[in-house]
Amino acid sequence: MMNKTIFVLCALLLPLAAAADERAYQLAPTGQRLCYDTAGRSIACAGPEVPLGGQDAWHGQTPLRYRDNGDGSVTDLNTGLIWQQGLGAKLTFAEARAGAAALRLGGHADWRLPTIKELYSLMDFSGISPGPGRAGRPFIDSGVFAFRYGNPGAGERPIDAQFWSATEYAGRTMDGNPTVFGVNFADGRIKGYPRVLPGRGEHRMFVRYVRGNPGYGRNDFADNGDGTVTDRATGLMWLKQDSGHFKAGPFGDGRMDWPQALAWAAGFVHAGHRDWRLPNAKELQSIVDYTRSPQATDSPALAPVFATSTIVDEGGRTHWGFYWTGTTHLDGPRPGGDAVYVAFGEALGLMRTPRTGHRPTLLDVHGAGAQRSDPKAGNPADHPMGMGPQGDVRRIYNLVRLVRNAK
Repeated sequence: MMNKTIFVLCALLLPLAAAADERAYQLAPTGQRLCYDTAGRSIACAGPEVPLGGQDAWHGQTPLRYRDNGDGSVTDLNTGLIWQQGLGAKLTFAEARAGAAALRLGGHADWRLPTIKELYSLMDFSGISPGPGRAGRPFIDSGVFAFRYGNPGAGERPIDAQFWSATEYAGRTMDGNPTVFGVNFADGRIKGYPRVLPGRGEHRMFVRYVRGNPGYGRNDFADNGDGTVTDRATGLMWLKQDSGHFKAGPFGDGRMDWPQALAWAAGFVHAGHRDWRLPNAKELQSIVDYTRSPQATDSPALAPVFATSTIVDEGGRTHWGFYWTGTTHLDGPRPGGDAVYVAFGEALGLMRTPRTGHRPTLLDVHGAGAQRSDPKAGNPADHPMGMGPQGDVRRIYNLVRLVRNAK
């Protein structure tokens, strides 16, 4: 009788223990399923012991998993977030915020405009941006979620498929514009978008509301006293210092191209651990602190528990850098030839504006906390005017902050 009682109690307690182990900030995978070389060709995924080994797709992620709830909403089975499935007209930022309070989808009244970390959880890096001669594939599961590219008939580019988040930039971009972060599911980026487009009125973008799991995106950092920091919210352990501290790379200042960054991670040993790696895009974005920026706090967009190296930017100023991830970005003229980085300093670009007399001027065009991409290898001097309409600077040699799974 005693054994039977114990068995019943254990059976009752096991689900409670499993629930207690679930993390509110359980990161979604990136969706990247292939590995790529520096020219964008797919290659066999291999471990860190070989050149270009240890990429995002090699680390055996769980798939992006969703459940259609049959009421116009979708549950993300990785994060626990519940999303609006459909897609309405583009809205101003003020309209997007007001729309959450009015939404009664599925009979629920607790819908909210997602934070940038919530919205980014939907990013699927198996996507490919549209371009000359190619139709593109959205950076979101369009078999689950409604999605539309920009409408050229209305004067839009195909990549004008940006979505508002609720996260306002702690700074100003371009011509000193108040800015809100958003995700572009057409070209696979996070950027800060001006609330007002000069000469064109209020900026209108798509909206996808969310509910559930209010703890998603909240870090819980602990300094381990050995040069590592554990985020108890995600279960990831980070290097407290970055590659600059270790004088890594060909210049001895921490900057490396992507193959060099993968190789440095493969050989790195610290605090008794040999399993350090380049973080994937969602892992690295998870530690951005969007309340901080060079303009607002004279710091990178990163919690002060981390130590961060400075760089000299393209304008000769002391600044903070871009950081590589192990995730390839299928964008540009050579899809797969670029890799994702996160800007902890300002996301600079060489942009022409009326205020600057239409001269190319180095500006914070997308905000500290943006996610963009650089060529995996090459010479930065080959890109003197940057990339795209905002002239995103092309550094190619970026910094690294390594990660591992905490045990």
